[in-house]
Amino acid sequence: FKADKSTFPGPIRNVAVLRTDQLGDLASSVPALQRLREILPDANLVGLVTSANKDLAKTLNIFNELVVIEFPDDPVQQDRVMSKAKQAELINRLKPYNFDVAIDFAISGLSRKLLPLTGAPTTLGFDTGGNTTLDLSAAAHDPKAGYHIMRHSSQVQLLSEALGFWLNGPATVVKRKDISRANLVPYGIGEDEDYVVLHSGSRLAMIRWPEYP
Repeated sequence: FKADKSTFPGPIRNVAVLRTDQLGDLASSVPALQRLREILPDANLVGLVTSANKDLAKTLNIFNELVVIEFPDDPVQQDRVMSKAKQAELINRLKPYNFDVAIDFAISGLSRKLLPLTGAPTTLGFDTGGNTTLDLSAAAHDPKAGYHIMRHSSQVQLLSEALGFWLNGPATVVKRKDISRANLVPYGIGEDEDYVVLHSGSRLAMIRWPEYP
């Protein structure tokens, strides 16, 4: 019997990949995007990009499709903005994809507000500004200075690796050749006898599986 190490809720067929910012942001995300393609070799990766980085995105051989989004900077609000009408238009445009996952690679969090517009039930991004709407988040910052403590390309790749662990965690069986099964005899288990260990939780009775033992 082989246990399934994936705890992800269902298959991943269609993925919205948000890089709705500048050319340099996409360039620094290339290793993370390549890793994402390795993790999801058969998934339909749809890149949500801006006109500033669409040409580079086309050359990467990572995305199955590209959706160009106008999401400009507003110098007054000091934020990227999209009108309510454009939001409704984007929702209708993305609905046919039926995304399983949406990933926002922007560390700043400026485009995280677009994640709900994709319709994806599972969203990944960076935990910037106390966000609580992500199913899986990543962060790497200096708690004293508040600056990013990792290079941009490495920090972005945290999301890809986190998804990989979610799909197939690194837990493995570690065989101990330095101990003998004779240690089990005092517990009533013969050296050649098969057995199974069930760990029901021993710290507090209230967190144990009820009635399971």
